[in-house]
Amino acid sequence: MVRPLIATLVLLAVVLAAPVRAQETPEPSPDNRDEALQRIEMLRLFRLTEVLELNEDEAARVFPVIRRYDRSYQDLQEKREQFMHELQLQLASGAPDRAALSRLVDEVLTQEREAMRVRNEEFKELKKILTPEQYAKYLIFDARFREDLNRLLDDIRRHRQQRRHPGAASPTPVSPTPTPPPQAAPAD
Repeated sequence: MVRPLIATLVLLAVVLAAPVRAQETPEPSPDNRDEALQRIEMLRLFRLTEVLELNEDEAARVFPVIRRYDRSYQDLQEKREQFMHELQLQLASGAPDRAALSRLVDEVLTQEREAMRVRNEEFKELKKILTPEQYAKYLIFDARFREDLNRLLDDIRRHRQQRRHPGAASPTPVSPTPTPPPQAAPAD
């Protein structure tokens, strides 16, 4: 019951932050993206307050921790995405530079390890502040919120892709090996 509510509220936050001129700007500007992220973060903290039943003092201790680690995590994810994009460009070039691929793979893995370290530090610090019940609820809430948000963002990306290329199949991730085309169903 909580998951659909979260998904609906996140969708509302994203839609409200999206540019009104969606047809003019297929991708949101950095300002609109930042505003959307702020609204999502406000929604997340509001829901977290409800789920954990935080009083004012608890919220004053918990929120700065979450915000600090979220900023670090987000910075790492942005770097990772840039390296992933560079990997895709290398693979799509037709003649990828093996040394560049190796370096980029190492960078992606470094970003992922660092992101895990940041998340672990956040969890350790929150465990010191929250009761065991609150901490358990936080872990469940955080995982579900991120899943719902990722699913929503995937839906938005698919919608944008379909709007840009009507009738085209949904985008698929870049695969290092080509996949065979689907076989046509036999006619009856």
